Amino acid sequence: MVKETILVVDDEAFARNAVAKVLNANGYNVHTLGSGQEAINFAMHESFDVLLTDFRMPGGLDGLTTIRAIQHIHPQIVAIIMTANTTLDLAVQSLNLGVHGFVVKPFTSHELLKTIQQTIERQRLLSENTRLHALMDVYATTEALITAKTEQTHLPELSVALALHETHSHEAFLFLGNEVSNESELIIIGIDPHPDGNQTLEALKQDKVSYLLQHYVFPEIYQYARSNTDFIIKLVSLANEAVHQQKTILEIDDKRVDLDSELSISMQTKNCLLVMPMKVQGRPLGALCIRRVNSEQSYSEVDIQAANLLAGQSAIAIENNHLFTSLARIEALREADRLRREFVSTVSHELRTPLTSIKGYATTLLRNDVSWNAKAGHDYLNIISEECDKLMELIDNILEVSKIEVGVLRVNPEPLQLIEVLERAVSEAKQRHPQLLIQIIAPPNEELPFVMADPRRIIQVLRNLINNAVKFSGEDSLVKISFETIHLDNAEETQEKQGMVHITIEDKGVGLRSEDLNRIFERFFRVDNGIARKTEGTGLGLAICRGIVEAHRGKIWAESEGPDKGSKFHFTLPVAKVNEDTFIE
Repeated sequence: MVKETILVVDDEAFARNAVAKVLNANGYNVHTLGSGQEAINFAMHESFDVLLTDFRMPGGLDGLTTIRAIQHIHPQIVAIIMTANTTLDLAVQSLNLGVHGFVVKPFTSHELLKTIQQTIERQRLLSENTRLHALMDVYATTEALITAKTEQTHLPELSVALALHETHSHEAFLFLGNEVSNESELIIIGIDPHPDGNQTLEALKQDKVSYLLQHYVFPEIYQYARSNTDFIIKLVSLANEAVHQQKTILEIDDKRVDLDSELSISMQTKNCLLVMPMKVQGRPLGALCIRRVNSEQSYSEVDIQAANLLAGQSAIAIENNHLFTSLARIEALREADRLRREFVSTVSHELRTPLTSIKGYATTLLRNDVSWNAKAGHDYLNIISEECDKLMELIDNILEVSKIEVGVLRVNPEPLQLIEVLERAVSEAKQRHPQLLIQIIAPPNEELPFVMADPRRIIQVLRNLINNAVKFSGEDSLVKISFETIHLDNAEETQEKQGMVHITIEDKGVGLRSEDLNRIFERFFRVDNGIARKTEGTGLGLAICRGIVEAHRGKIWAESEGPDKGSKFHFTLPVAKVNEDTFIE
């Protein structure tokens, strides 16, 4: 495995050669230089991963100044300082100026290698966590493309507006068609009227579609083209190349960047252009182009990944809308659902592997037998671990919904004493919420029913419904859980009475509006009220509950007398036919 490339900067030849010898012996690719200015000149023409520099270099630039200058050229560089000065003031100042690690002189080869390895790994974890957050934010925000009930002509505008907002770009351009050629029509141009970036995500969340379409201007192509003819011709050519070769193109200051081999992306001085192909099921649909102008900030690796995700979802949304207008409504809806499932499945698959890696490394670094002398770093790794758990839960929920939609959710029903499962769910809820009051209203022991159900899945339903009650009524509120055996007419059983157990979970929380009662079990739907906007959640929990209950041949529904009047969630499960031999092996 090829290790990182390290640039060693020290004005003492003996010291830098000794460090280089140790690093070379351990598989690193090493360059050595004697001054900060030499390092800056080197960085302008070469790429490397780690800058290891002495702090004090008499007669030239010191280590901090060198680091700041090189990070301006290559923002992704991992910077480590070699110093004999270990004061707290220096550490704080260095961290504020972009230093990622320290190695204190005199040091052993073991200490040097350990510091480099841990610093590289820590920065990789932080970068990966940042990337995942960015991708999840883009995924959540660009859901507007899929769910927006807007006219077909507005979707390209909405795609461009999202591209401007999510990538902090100044201009965005959209080409549509099966193939992009010199004769293709440039559908829309978006110019950011707020280059200072004052738009807030909270404002966007209030009404994504109307906010975006009202806060971005979309000039006519002919007006823009008259004053930017050369650029438009070049843009058409780049879009054509991106679509036919199915690759993303990045230009910084009009120079092509090789995304396959470039180790770091340099800063821009004039402009940065990103061109991404748009395709659905491998079929080219068009190209999305974004540009930053008069800015020193180039598109980072995270920006590029987020933009490609946005281009893909824009393609899905536009193709969705085309199906609605070109096919019968029922066929279009079926295809739209399939495309949404495909997108959820792809995102889940792409995020699960790095999440598992982050969790594994974070847990390893937090073990007691690992020396970790930076409290701040330890605290931050704790945060990474917690965020990984949240994201993993989100991905599991998305996968569960996908299984439900395609009809492959597995349940393994068995005769089950409902009170035992219920008591287990209540015990778990009290461990998470010690102040929670739960009242169970059950029939006498001799009348306790058995249900035909999968215990693991029913625990999941009860857990979601209890957590939902706590979320919207408070941890110190009272939640009532009751159940009874009822009988339903079932024509398929020659008018026999089918026994069902009816479970009710009641809270005294914010309640529900009548128009929300039929929608709360839809995936991604969240009630639009003050508390709901402040609470975390994806809108998948109740959809999963519905899928599980229906897989057991039961029903689930909700009741509420209105806002601030509490809610009741009901579901039914079939009674198990048991006798005294049922549980004898």
